[in-house]
Amino acid sequence: MPASFVALFVAVPVLALMVLGLPRADQRRADQRRALSVLRLPVFPRGTWIYGVALALAWSTTGMTIAVVPLELAASGLGGWTGLVIFLSIFIGFLCQPLARRMGNAGALALGVVLVPLGFGVLLVGVWGGGLIWVLAGTCITSAASYGFTYLAALAEVSRSAPGDRARATAGLFVYAYVGFSLPVMASGALADVIGLQRAMAGFAAVLAGGTAVAVLLWLGRGGVRRISGLPWRRPLPWR
Repeated sequence: MPASFVALFVAVPVLALMVLGLPRADQRRADQRRALSVLRLPVFPRGTWIYGVALALAWSTTGMTIAVVPLELAASGLGGWTGLVIFLSIFIGFLCQPLARRMGNAGALALGVVLVPLGFGVLLVGVWGGGLIWVLAGTCITSAASYGFTYLAALAEVSRSAPGDRARATAGLFVYAYVGFSLPVMASGALADVIGLQRAMAGFAAVLAGGTAVAVLLWLGRGGVRRISGLPWRRPLPWR
């Protein structure tokens, strides 16, 4: 077992106990302090569901890239590139965050929603054909959405929509995010045991595209298109 794993197993319980010692007072106002429980349920601000769903879809591609794509790379004799693929699946998104901030929340969301199925489709082409360039390109595209445009837009929007409860609103957003990050990967792994890895990835891509289409149609039906068009490119969008 790697020594880093042992260190992590020792550190986590210690850190958990340290968390219990953090201050439990709300200090939003200097003249008022109210005691808070160390454990509070997340909240889901009204009108932000599309950001949570979009982030879940985006992070599902990251989960697949980290957990499943390396298996296919190893089977194709490209296992030595796994580290770079995992690095790109996270790092490229951070490079896109300054651009996402300039676009505004709805614009960044719209671009991220397009990039998620597009990027995974490109990655899937590379996996099927053994083309490393396609795998790397698809990883970069999905990363741009997962940790760049979609992530930053979602985080900014839920924080703006719950100014008095940002921590709980952020926790609610990450409920969406980690459901997307984990459940589709586990389902694809179980499916791969039955029909094979490549077919399972194709099935995931189909569900991803379908889920994205449904989310976009619902969002547009509730006025999402008005939130994108006719608004300044560089100004944050003041809508809930």
